[in-house]
Amino acid sequence: MSSKNPTPPVAAAPQSRQQRRQDLVKNSKENRKKQYDKNKREMTIIKIISGVLLAAILIGIGYWIVNYVQDRNLNSAPEGVKTFSYVNNQHVDGDIDYSAQEAYQGEIPPAGGVHNPTPQQCAVYTAEIRTENAVHSLEHGAVWITYQPTLSADQIQSLTAVADGDDYILMSPYEGLPAPIVLTAWNHQLQMQSFDKDTVDKFLRAYKNKQGVTPEYGASCSGVTTTK
Repeated sequence: MSSKNPTPPVAAAPQSRQQRRQDLVKNSKENRKKQYDKNKREMTIIKIISGVLLAAILIGIGYWIVNYVQDRNLNSAPEGVKTFSYVNNQHVDGDIDYSAQEAYQGEIPPAGGVHNPTPQQCAVYTAEIRTENAVHSLEHGAVWITYQPTLSADQIQSLTAVADGDDYILMSPYEGLPAPIVLTAWNHQLQMQSFDKDTVDKFLRAYKNKQGVTPEYGASCSGVTTTK
């Protein structure tokens, strides 16, 4: 039996120069398209990341602005506060006629000036207290809430809810006030026609035991003072 010789593979015909050129152009186009698609994907990712970062920065800035405005509003004094320029912290025993003092600027009650050597205990009082002692408490950082004796019971109760238990608030009726309610701190005073908690809170935040406002910042208004 005779064996058959395997058919030898047919050699591929050599590419013509034109064919090779066409293949190179085709490959170049495909590579450029792949690179373009890759660059496009990368740019899309970069844009997304940049957008997220920008949004985060804008949110952060917006949050800071909102907090800043809120803090500024919270810590700003209410409208209508009158300011004075008392620098005299002289101690004087006995009764003091504030209207006769050269530095007196006409406010009722006084917002500074000479005063008794003993401060008034910070508390809620239902009867009038001595102005001379209360002014000393102002020097220590207290806010003195005074009200006309004819003020309605519900408004007195609202004021009491603010003042009761606070170591830097005095509260008492005061005959002859120019307004139903008067809030007084050292060198600052606000007249109110009726109780408004937001206004009272603003005044307290702005002036109660406040560094830069209180001449004897940090001094006590409780425990070492008179209650008479």
